[in-house]
Amino acid sequence: VGLITCEYDAVNHVPAKSDLKLVAAAAYRALSPGGYWLFDVNTQAAFRRFWAGTVWLEKDGVVAVMRNGNNAAEHRAWSDIDWFLRDGRSWQ
Repeated sequence: VGLITCEYDAVNHVPAKSDLKLVAAAAYRALSPGGYWLFDVNTQAAFRRFWAGTVWLEKDGVVAVMRNGNNAAEHRAWSDIDWFLRDGRSWQ
């Protein structure tokens, strides 16, 4: 293929750093000569800014409450998410 995309920080979710070589090798094998592998990752700055505290997101009929945290020493972040859907006049 000519292009592989890996969006929404999926590379951050590879379980072990040693597995990154396997992921990169698989992308390389799948690409045609001159092909591109585009990916994004979260950085320590992103962990501090976006992966800390509680976030409330609301759109028409949907609410998400995200309780986020991170451990800089272990290069790990997490998010516990509760979703609520409007069902008539109440939230489910």
